[in-house]
Amino acid sequence: MKVNSWNSPFLGLAYFLGSPCLWGWALLGTIAAMAMAGFAISKTLSLTFPHDPYSVEALRSLGWALLVLVLMIAVVFPLIFNACFAKAFSRILKEEGDVAYEVGFWESSISSFWVFFRTMKWRILWPLILIVTILFLPPLIFPISLLAANHLAVIESADLALTLFSVSGDGRVDWIRKKGTRCFAAALSGSLLTFLLSLVIVGWLFWFPAIYCGVFLWVRSDLKK
Repeated sequence: MKVNSWNSPFLGLAYFLGSPCLWGWALLGTIAAMAMAGFAISKTLSLTFPHDPYSVEALRSLGWALLVLVLMIAVVFPLIFNACFAKAFSRILKEEGDVAYEVGFWESSISSFWVFFRTMKWRILWPLILIVTILFLPPLIFPISLLAANHLAVIESADLALTLFSVSGDGRVDWIRKKGTRCFAAALSGSLLTFLLSLVIVGWLFWFPAIYCGVFLWVRSDLKK
């Protein structure tokens, strides 16, 4: 099956499950990131959750907790996943006889800071949209936060994948901008996958690996056209 933006998260999950050499670093990074997110979310809930669990304020409290998660995905998670997936994907490319640019933790982080600032609008816009949703449209908190989280994850994973194929910082920003609609499509598909994974207790462990692997496959296919 040809990989594209719509099917990339689902193909990414299949690719991850079928590539044991990816499991170590990817799962380690996911567990570390989720542990940090869990701690931050629990602290937020402890400070904001009301006495009445069935009130609108309780829903807003969950919204503030999800806002913390979105902010972590926008700022903190890239440092973790860049380190973990760069090593894993480089190894995969070597095994498949493809050329991969060897990128270390600090080099990938410094390089990604440039892309980080050039794509700042989404890192600001999504939290603002979520804040407005929390205050005025609480029933939409969960779908909006899910879409925001997946869209930011798609942007970060595209940045990493393009780095591995030696695309410059400016080139990565241009690619992400030109593929803006398709990145959004991948985020929509990723949101559906995230919902399905959430139905299984351990499904959350495969959320970010599926997104990162799917976007990696999509970027590689696109660059080879």
